[in-house]
Amino acid sequence: MTQRLKCAWIVGQLRKVKAESIMRWDESTRTLELSERNVAVLRLKLTDPLSARMIQTGCGRIIARAIADDDEGATEVVPAVAEGVVTLTASELERLSTVGTSVVVADVTVSSVPNSKHYGDRPPGAMYMPTSGDIV
Repeated sequence: MTQRLKCAWIVGQLRKVKAESIMRWDESTRTLELSERNVAVLRLKLTDPLSARMIQTGCGRIIARAIADDDEGATEVVPAVAEGVVTLTASELERLSTVGTSVVVADVTVSSVPNSKHYGDRPPGAMYMPTSGDIV
C-alpha cells in the first residue's frame, strides 16, 4: 500500500473515533501545536498495540500520527498537510516532550507548548486506550 493510501485510510479511521485531546493548527505559519498532554498521549499510544496512535485538531483538518522509529515509512518524507496527516516518530515525540521545542516534519513545524496554552478554559479530554480499556 502506498503512503498516500495509508494516510487516506488512517484519516477515515480517525474520523470514526472522536479524539478529545485537541491540538491547534495555524495554517498561516504551517505550525501544529501539541500540548504537553498531546505529546504524552501520543507517546503512550505507541505502547498500545490496538491503538490507532492518532489524535486530531479541533478543526478536524490535521491528524498527528505516532510511529515507532523503525516502522515502515518512518524515514519517508510526505508533504504532511497535503494528506492531512503529520507523522511523528518516537524520537521526534521524545524531543517534543520538552516544552518549547520544535521539530520540522516534511513541510510543517510541530511545536510543544505548555498545557495551560490549550487547556486554560477547560480540562483536557479523555483518551481511550483500547488494549487495556483505560481512559487516560
